[in-house]
Amino acid sequence: MKFGKKLKDLSNAKTIEPQVITGINRLVCTSKSHNVELKVNVDGQEWSNVKFFQISSQWHTHIKYFPLAIFNELRNV
Repeated sequence: MKFGKKLKDLSNAKTIEPQVITGINRLVCTSKSHNVELKVNVDGQEWSNVKFFQISSQWHTHIKYFPLAIFNELRNV
């Protein structure tokens, strides 16, 4: 299941509303192109040149919600 919107759909949308998605066991994030490296920020710690990352719901604490934001730098070509 894909949750993203295509670029042409984003140009028509004024704002993107937050979503709550339940029942996720593992989330893997990667870029569509192998040449693009990600910049990941976890609790204020920034990691550059990341090829992919994954998060899992198997926490050993009482965490019920894990907010996740995806940012994209739009560049004029």
